Amino acid sequence: MPNKDGEPVKPATLSTWESCIEKWLNPSLGDLPLAEIKNSTLKALVVKMKAFRSDKCPNGLSAKSIQNYVDLVKMIVGSATDDEGVKLFPCKWNNRFIGLQKVKNQRQPMLAAETITALVSKATGNEQMLYALLAGTGLRAGEALGLRLSDISADFRTVSVRQSDWHGTAQEPKTDAALRDVDLCIELSEMLKQYLGQRKTGLLFASRSGRALRQSNILRRSLHPLLAELKVEPQGFHGFRRFRTTHLRRSVVPEDLTRFWIGHSDKTVTDKYSKIEEDAGFRRECADRVGLGFTLSVPCVPQNIASSENRESNLSASAA
Repeated sequence: MPNKDGEPVKPATLSTWESCIEKWLNPSLGDLPLAEIKNSTLKALVVKMKAFRSDKCPNGLSAKSIQNYVDLVKMIVGSATDDEGVKLFPCKWNNRFIGLQKVKNQRQPMLAAETITALVSKATGNEQMLYALLAGTGLRAGEALGLRLSDISADFRTVSVRQSDWHGTAQEPKTDAALRDVDLCIELSEMLKQYLGQRKTGLLFASRSGRALRQSNILRRSLHPLLAELKVEPQGFHGFRRFRTTHLRRSVVPEDLTRFWIGHSDKTVTDKYSKIEEDAGFRRECADRVGLGFTLSVPCVPQNIASSENRESNLSASAA
């Protein structure tokens, strides 16, 4: 799958699949020939997954997780083809017989405006700017962490999403629609300008060694402790993205512009006729009109990233 022609699978998806195969599929189905994997085989696997209990899953795996794991089995069985590309083991899957439940009431928490105001106020350095940018643009966390200073316009009014970061490695964005220019309101652009200080090159968000920040470290060291302090349920970075999308809709931003900023594909033929995304002036007017939706109550301290030459000099001086 990493080398699939046309649309390779992203590393994050591959990591999830590998974990599923190691924990669930190989122990239960690994010794079976693909020809023997039928509806009854998946039914037994679903029963086992529903009965699973752990500290993280006291009620068993969620309906969404079970569906994803079953879909992976179907993909593996369907991937076996002959020299003509015909499936070797076609099967008419019966989800009702297998025991798949309808996915409903899926947990999709959203951060409230007052929570984001408090997070930006309490956070410092990289995290302070990151939280404000995520909530003020709707960028995916990997997109924000993959931004370079060359992706920011000279007037700090636009960030161009051209790559994403995953575990310190740059990769192409999730879809073609993810390649976009996202406009910042005046207030957020001024904060970004202040944050950058005199920096001209490198990553927008980086450690003092200049390396890309890890999402897991930010969650563990900053976001989750701050949410606990605020007595807000723990959640990931998508809470910022849901907040921004909701704020844009409440502010009656044109739907095609909302999709463009958020990085979602067109849904109708009419969407393809609209060229709002090419009208930078109109986009900025909308960005200023809707604003942030939360309050920036503290000044942003410039984040200076030491160059490799300076780090080496400091290390040599320390050794001496």
